[in-house]
Amino acid sequence: MCKPIGLDGEISPRVAWPGYAGDMRRCLLAGVVVFGCSAEPKTWAQRDRDERMAYMQEVVLPTMREIFIAYDPDRYADFSCATCHGNDAAAVDYAMPNALGPLPLDGTLEVAMARNPEMTAFMLDEVFPTMVELLDEQKYNPQSAPNGYRCVGCHLVAE
Repeated sequence: MCKPIGLDGEISPRVAWPGYAGDMRRCLLAGVVVFGCSAEPKTWAQRDRDERMAYMQEVVLPTMREIFIAYDPDRYADFSCATCHGNDAAAVDYAMPNALGPLPLDGTLEVAMARNPEMTAFMLDEVFPTMVELLDEQKYNPQSAPNGYRCVGCHLVAE
């Protein structure tokens, strides 16, 4: 039986959805430690392109689809790679940021809140922490993690 434990040692609800219990390959792709398995999961940075593509398809896409559809089932009924990576995702080899609305580096949250407070709250409460966990990144902090993950990891930078 596969027991999904996040990289922080806690049971990870984001990767423990139905269908993962007992499926060691999917647990490892999800970046979890599997009891009875000596293989340590690779971080996002350690994965090669093929491993990243598989991880995005098998872990990130279903996780984010579930989150976005729970937020707005009508708007995100057709959630796909293109939702975040843009309609030209394959042409740009799924590079990020690519198509999401630009945000400034300074005053990011203030600008986002002024544009759409409800969406910004959803991003901060659901999307951002999940992506930080799935990509095994540190959250941006100007003092302790100046290279950490932030909104402009997905959104274009406003000029």
